[in-house]
Amino acid sequence: MREHAVKGDSKEIPLPPQFFYNDEYLGNFVDFEEALEDDRIADFFRLLPNEVHFLMKPIIRFVL
Repeated sequence: MREHAVKGDSKEIPLPPQFFYNDEYLGNFVDFEEALEDDRIADFFRLLPNEVHFLMKPIIRFVL
């Protein structure tokens, strides 16, 4: 995972926390903080549903 966390030509060792989604590098704490301030936290953590799947699957809930 360390090789995925290096940005650009940086020779520095990445410090925790590092955020990953499977093998995809999402960012470090600074990136997380910026997403939080810009109200993009759901997008940062890849929590938004895929539009195609969202439109194709109806949401049905039963209340007993």
